[in-house]
Amino acid sequence: MPTPIACVGDVVSVFVNPFEPPGPGPLTPLGAATTVFAEGRPVATVGTFAAPHGNCENPSAPGYNPVCASAAVIIGIPNILVEGRPIAPIGAALNCFEHVVEFAGAPTVLVTF
Repeated sequence: MPTPIACVGDVVSVFVNPFEPPGPGPLTPLGAATTVFAEGRPVATVGTFAAPHGNCENPSAPGYNPVCASAAVIIGIPNILVEGRPIAPIGAALNCFEHVVEFAGAPTVLVTF
């Protein structure tokens, strides 16, 4: 099924721990494409960082995961490369293993994998 590609500014959401608060960690320009844009925003690739999200600061609170402070996209489409890195679709996991890229994307740029 075709899915939109992820772009800078897309929101990160919880998919593993229902007790952890979602976001507000959007994808940042750090690690994103610098020469490829979709709907005016830089395209996200494997290695694109998310802003701090979830509970990355309070070890005594539920859902604490310090990796959420500097998590990056780890899942991409291996046969669609942007600047030599796999492009990230909506639903791509981050290396904190608790969040995925969600919301927005580039709805007019669809990929199938």
